[in-house]
Amino acid sequence: MICGRCPRIARASQPWALGRNPVGILGYRVDERDDRTTSVNPKSPDQDFEIFGYQEAFYIVSLLFCTESALGSALRISDLLNQHKGGRFDFPPQPALDELQNIALQGAGISRFFWPPNKKHSKRGEILRKAFVVTEQSPLRSRDLRNRMEHFDEYLDDFLKTCIAGQFIPDYFGPKPPDDRGPLRFFRAYFVNTGEFEILGSIFVMQPIVNEIRRLHGLLIECEKAGSRFPRQS
Repeated sequence: MICGRCPRIARASQPWALGRNPVGILGYRVDERDDRTTSVNPKSPDQDFEIFGYQEAFYIVSLLFCTESALGSALRISDLLNQHKGGRFDFPPQPALDELQNIALQGAGISRFFWPPNKKHSKRGEILRKAFVVTEQSPLRSRDLRNRMEHFDEYLDDFLKTCIAGQFIPDYFGPKPPDDRGPLRFFRAYFVNTGEFEILGSIFVMQPIVNEIRRLHGLLIECEKAGSRFPRQS
């Protein structure tokens, strides 16, 4: 079962600020937590990539867009699952599967921040992984999940090429069918008894992905409260 609980999906209503010290168009005044820079003057291309204090807010906002969208979908799926447990089977599967696909899509978006596909941006991934304690074992690192979302049109072509024989089911939301049902080909399916989401022939267990997104969301909300700065490791 997907649990969509999170520390807070609705963002703070108070005026948003980039930090405890003013950020100006022409310069940046460093606070006591950050001695990395005293200016926003651009660095030369041959210098190592670095995220300065005033820039952290933009990564926080960008990641929050993904986490809020994913957790909103998780909450709506939780409601549908509760209805399912109560014996209700009268809702169409498409909206629920749309929400699951959105979780996968936002998870892929978050993954790109922490593991950039282009080596040019690998240093940014290192900085973000360290700041938010994202390990190489994170469920968001799945290349298969990312590839399915980023190249969905291409995988759809390949999937349809293999759909030659069997029973084809475009959308399914319910218990996982037994193996003796014969070859079933799901375009999109969520199996409520296993928590598995199948899309274009690949199966993903969704709860670990939701758990990691929820953890990151909680950290990002705390970052906003702390002047839109990355977590500082003690």
